Amino acid sequence: MAYSGTKQSIFDVCVRLFSEKGYDAVSMNEIGAAVGVTDSAIYNHYKSKEAILNDILTTFRRKLRGYILKKGQVDRYIEADTPRQLLERCVGRFVENDMEFMAHAYRIVLRENLVNQLASELIITQLHEETAKSIQYVLDSLIRRGSIPAMDTWSFALLWTQSMFSAAVVWISRLFNGEVLKKSEVEYNVVSDRLIEMALSGKVQ
Repeated sequence: MAYSGTKQSIFDVCVRLFSEKGYDAVSMNEIGAAVGVTDSAIYNHYKSKEAILNDILTTFRRKLRGYILKKGQVDRYIEADTPRQLLERCVGRFVENDMEFMAHAYRIVLRENLVNQLASELIITQLHEETAKSIQYVLDSLIRRGSIPAMDTWSFALLWTQSMFSAAVVWISRLFNGEVLKKSEVEYNVVSDRLIEMALSGKVQ
């Protein structure tokens, strides 16, 4: 959801500040100064700093769900895609106009998951369970069609999810270093390519 005017500015500033400094280290005064309004003016748009955080996390959750393949999508794609193309759809590469927000929001989730229930649920439910279930459905669909060898699809889906999550953690940890970030994107692609090759060959390690 896109806001207009001051509320969008507050949202964007907080995404950056919460990511760079951590939620607890950012004050309403600092947010107001960065936006160019008084801290009291922020309350015209958000009732609390926590409400801003929850808005960021909710937006991240909505966007993330858009990147997780649904069963109906898989059933359509499998008719036109090669097995490799369908597996590439599982990798989780964000589109360019989402990249900055998703990277910052990912970092906020990792920072806050021990103390914020919504962030914790995002880690457990969406970044792991929902992603793994989606990948399992893709693998099961390809196996039923004889496109890839049989395997323990749930175990491999969990391995896939954890591997991509770990690669993403490395990626966002380098968010503010452009040259190193490019290296981590290459590493992320190497991990995803290895997982795809394992699925295609059935040689799950």
